[in-house]
Amino acid sequence: MKLVVGLGNPGLEYEHTRHNIGFDVVKSLATRQSVKLKKGFFSPSCFVKTLCGDEVAILLMPTTFMNSSGQAVWKAMRRWKIEIHDLIVILDDVEIELGLLKVRTKGSAGTHNGLRSMIDWLQSDQFARLRVGVGPRPAGEQMIDFVLGRFRADEDLKVEKVVERAADAVESFFSIGPNLTMSRYNGCTLDDAVEGERR
Repeated sequence: MKLVVGLGNPGLEYEHTRHNIGFDVVKSLATRQSVKLKKGFFSPSCFVKTLCGDEVAILLMPTTFMNSSGQAVWKAMRRWKIEIHDLIVILDDVEIELGLLKVRTKGSAGTHNGLRSMIDWLQSDQFARLRVGVGPRPAGEQMIDFVLGRFRADEDLKVEKVVERAADAVESFFSIGPNLTMSRYNGCTLDDAVEGERR
């Protein structure tokens, strides 16, 4: 069994903000399987069992708030006996341009507090993550204001496509494995993807 975690903050005021794009990808995956996310057996989670490719997966949106995401993930892994190599985390990245994805099988938290919480709770950084670009941050704008802000109206269509492509990447991770997924999605712009589909 796999565990797919989207990072974000609970509450209507945070919906569709840059910091919540991980939640948006999880919701997209749930919609593809025609399932509804629901409260889990323990408080800091919402979950649903679904199929990603040929794999049974639990989709998780921690409700502990971003900076305490690790607690919910740790509890979920204990509850469903998930091994760390069966975990993939979806998160926003302000250092990556909107429209780009980056898949990694391990690595540091960088400046992302949600990822740092996970590494602290799991005592390991050896788990897969899909970074979804939400940058760049405009010069002079505070980081907290930027990540907790909503996308501009002229970015909405692009964001919609990015979320769907990120969901594709998660399904690809399970169906063809991490190496081919990294080769297919890392550094590929939305325009590149459209061009590839036309060929």
